[in-house]
Amino acid sequence: MDVASTLTVDEAYTGLDTALARVASLDYSRLSVPELLALQSHREQLRCAAEAVDHAIVAATQAQTTAKDIGAKNWADALRIRDRLSSDEARRRVRHAELLGPRMSLTGELLPPLRPHVAAAVAEGAINSDHVDVIESFFTKLPTWVALTRVDEAEQALVAAARNLTPESLRSV
Repeated sequence: MDVASTLTVDEAYTGLDTALARVASLDYSRLSVPELLALQSHREQLRCAAEAVDHAIVAATQAQTTAKDIGAKNWADALRIRDRLSSDEARRRVRHAELLGPRMSLTGELLPPLRPHVAAAVAEGAINSDHVDVIESFFTKLPTWVALTRVDEAEQALVAAARNLTPESLRSV
């Protein structure tokens, strides 16, 4: 990353840190129940959308180095140790970054995520990581002979359903 890009990222995160500190200091006790529920839903949407940024960061890190180069046996181990995550959560984050993060071809060309519709819904904050797990469990059971157009249609249909269902309800779809 060049100096200008580094400064842009630093500036954006300084602003985010300031905004989060302000949000944490607010008194929510005077808001009505409908306002509180709407605010909680908005916060959930923001939390889900933030995962898309994590996918991009993990993908960028993986493009620049290996887990062994930074002293870990694999990427999940690197996240687990550095961010104090459970092993399961670290593996899930790496798996989601591989599915939903940006990719590069061998020639350096930017490629779309493996699950572009899922990635877009996560970036919008419309679905969460539990939805992603349910959707991906469908694809792991899908026969390899299914046409790519059908795979794309299935992904779109599952994302559309996930936008309106809990992960448990999506599982039954």
